[in-house]
Amino acid sequence: MKENVDKHFCIIGAGLAGTLVSIFLAERGIPSDLYDKRLDMRKAEIAGGRSIVMSLSERGWTALRSVGLEEEVKSISIAKYARFVHGQDGSGIVQNYGGGEEALYSINRKRLNSSLLTKAESKGLVNIYFNYRFEGMNINKGEVTFFDVLSQQYVTKKYDHVIGTDGIFSRVRNEIAELTGKSSGLSRHTYVYKELLIPATEDDDWALPPNYIHVWPRKNCFFVAMPNFDKTFTCTIFYPEAGLPDVIMQNDEEELLRFFNKDFPEVVSLIPNITKEFLNKKISEMYSVRSDAWFYKNKVLIMGDAAHAIVPFYGMGMNVAFEDCRKLNDLIDEFYLDWEKIFSEFYKRRKPEVDGIADLSLKNLNYLEHSIDDDFDIKWKFERKIWELYPDKWMPNYAMVAFSHIPFTKIIEISNKQNQIMNKLLEIKDVRENFMCESFHEELSLILKPMLDELNGLSEYINFNLNLNSSLL
Repeated sequence: MKENVDKHFCIIGAGLAGTLVSIFLAERGIPSDLYDKRLDMRKAEIAGGRSIVMSLSERGWTALRSVGLEEEVKSISIAKYARFVHGQDGSGIVQNYGGGEEALYSINRKRLNSSLLTKAESKGLVNIYFNYRFEGMNINKGEVTFFDVLSQQYVTKKYDHVIGTDGIFSRVRNEIAELTGKSSGLSRHTYVYKELLIPATEDDDWALPPNYIHVWPRKNCFFVAMPNFDKTFTCTIFYPEAGLPDVIMQNDEEELLRFFNKDFPEVVSLIPNITKEFLNKKISEMYSVRSDAWFYKNKVLIMGDAAHAIVPFYGMGMNVAFEDCRKLNDLIDEFYLDWEKIFSEFYKRRKPEVDGIADLSLKNLNYLEHSIDDDFDIKWKFERKIWELYPDKWMPNYAMVAFSHIPFTKIIEISNKQNQIMNKLLEIKDVRENFMCESFHEELSLILKPMLDELNGLSEYINFNLNLNSSLL
């Protein structure tokens, strides 16, 4: 494959998005130098506050499929078909995410990133520089300065184009913001979190059913457990930055144990020394980014968390970053090597969509906290029954986000309309009690048909998604 040496790229940040975009470029014969301030994670343990387990959904899988990594990654992933909601009284509710075999997948961040790095190296057009810390750049001259941690020397190199995938606290974003006068857009959420671990049992088995995301929703606090490939569960407890609710002495083990026994009694038996583990873990803050400083001319572009970090309440951050890579690749087809047009169109088209998933993620916090409520569970199941009856006209909000390629702006529009219909339906006599009964489906269809016309053509996006998913397989 011919190398476009006159279009040499510098990619800052060898995490998930940066490594994937280097692969997409390499497949076009475009070489890149990929820099990261950390050690090579394939050879060393990487410290940091980032979650060790990620959720892959269709938008992410489509990007991995495009570069031939779907099979390899799926072989080290765990399918999660439903949310298992744990009540305070020990009861449980299963809420399916999709229909049939549709699932989210748990994947270890390090293993996924390692697979991407190895794939990038195999292309022969990606040079990876570890232990290189980005220090700054002269954007107009294309000069990028790094600090080589091993040699303790500053190094300046020149590139035609720079892509910043250096995460939430992106220094590349700050450089663009400073040059353009646009906002960097970094903000902190009012919730914080700590990560814990449920180990495998003494018999080397799962401590909880494995093919679920386990959720313990409580007032102003919730606990989540995600399965890992080694039969452990990565757990996250989210709570307000002021502290755990109803806990006066946040560092008192006895009071913490009372809190866990009251709100999460199942978890206490699964995590040895839970109070000590909790106190030993560092509090992690959550940040989001809504920035307009995405690009400058044909010189520099940011992607992934650097451009649009979102809170984790939908588990979509990585999937949206992977979708970024695929969308950028599509734009290269559309505007062949006109990098200023490619960068500007990327911002113009992606910005409204990522703002949309940011809004949806914030809204999903409320859903998670109320997912144990009877009314929430009825609506969840009813939506899926309508989807089953009218798959070409209706799709639940969660399914549109996780299992479709419908633009997020359209998901919000469709979801608002569907919620109006749902509320009307549930006010009709006998619907709430009988919607799961097969004998009631004919009557339900007569009620539903005129209501579905209220979607005003939005169902064409659901039909489009059905066709798109088939073409992407």
